[in-house]
Amino acid sequence: PNNPLSGLPAKQKHTFVTCYDFCDTLVFLGYEDGLICCWDISTKKFRFPMIGHTNRINGLDQAGGFIYSCANDCTIRQWET
Repeated sequence: PNNPLSGLPAKQKHTFVTCYDFCDTLVFLGYEDGLICCWDISTKKFRFPMIGHTNRINGLDQAGGFIYSCANDCTIRQWET
């Protein structure tokens, strides 16, 4: 089968999940390399990568239609869902 993440640059390939958050039928997974991936639980398909952090994702949370992420790169980011 095709790997939906095979097109990401080598630097952005993840190794293990550090946190996650559910939002309706979507699950957001944060990885140790700073990548966040969105998967659709109902279809079991990869939706999109969220690239913006450079280090380990420490937390994900949702509020008001946004996902918030914090990472070891000392940043907090707001993402539209």
